[in-house]
Amino acid sequence: MNITLARRLVSLAQRAYALPDTAAPQAWQPRHVDAFTTPAFTGFIASDDDAAYVVFRGTTLDHHSGDLFQRTLQAWLANLDFAQVEEGGAMVHRGYARELDGVDDLLLEMVRDHALGGKPVYVTGHSAGGALATLAARRLHAAGAPVRAAVVFSAPRVGDRHFAASYPIPLLRIEHRHDLIPHLPLPPSLAGVLGRGLIDPMLRTMDWLSPVLSGARVGLTEYVHAGELLYDDGAATLYRVPPGDYLRRFGPILRQELTSDLFGRGAPPDASAYRDAACPTWATPVPARLMDGVRLSATLAQIVRQTRQRRFDFLLDHHIDGALAFVERIERLRH
Repeated sequence: MNITLARRLVSLAQRAYALPDTAAPQAWQPRHVDAFTTPAFTGFIASDDDAAYVVFRGTTLDHHSGDLFQRTLQAWLANLDFAQVEEGGAMVHRGYARELDGVDDLLLEMVRDHALGGKPVYVTGHSAGGALATLAARRLHAAGAPVRAAVVFSAPRVGDRHFAASYPIPLLRIEHRHDLIPHLPLPPSLAGVLGRGLIDPMLRTMDWLSPVLSGARVGLTEYVHAGELLYDDGAATLYRVPPGDYLRRFGPILRQELTSDLFGRGAPPDASAYRDAACPTWATPVPARLMDGVRLSATLAQIVRQTRQRRFDFLLDHHIDGALAFVERIERLRH
């Protein structure tokens, strides 16, 4: 992971929550900035001589004016519209797809304007903004825009297995401990059980939600994260190794470490071994199945524990400031 790039992107994602005329981060002044709006969300595209950045704002709790309150309500309704629609051979989140449908042409035109001269384009966002960034980066790439990569923070799931398996560009997800949002919508293992047995019957009784959740059934959805994950557990950085890759990529390194530590034979692997395995030297690789189980169970346990104590600190783990602190900690480790 390019830490300099990650630092800029998390700063941009944070500044997306500011007023439009102050969106550009103070530490970096772009040459060109254009704002855009979807029906419920906002964002901007900024560029300098080297690159262009597409930034989506996440859901907020704005209530300072009638217009902001209305947009906030629309954003929450878009988040809740978890039914899936077909897109490019995959099934994706209907609410987020609808948000982008009306601005696809505008975004493509703006991106091409900012990327003149062959500059790379990076797409980012936090929370729901990260979900929109994930979907928008795929659409822009399919339309021929020079999208180099997407980096999203605390983003929910966007599509099904085909969406994840066919995602066409590098996608990095960064998550903070005890953050529930990246675990939503529910993964297939839970959607089938909880959806059919508990959530869907309950939704059928809520007539007032029918206009929003038309045809939405948790048990009929399949949501799988795309891309790679760096997870902040509060003390260390964990790298989620995609399913089936752990022993192939890290088996020889692990064997060398155990041989050196337990039996005193040979030297431990150096930093180049991890770089060759596409893992940052400052991160600990963890098999996907183990990390997914531990992450979700630990998050749910912490939420239950804090709720019983009438504490809600876990809500702060979703804040963009946590992602910023995480990237800054990695910067210090590298130095």
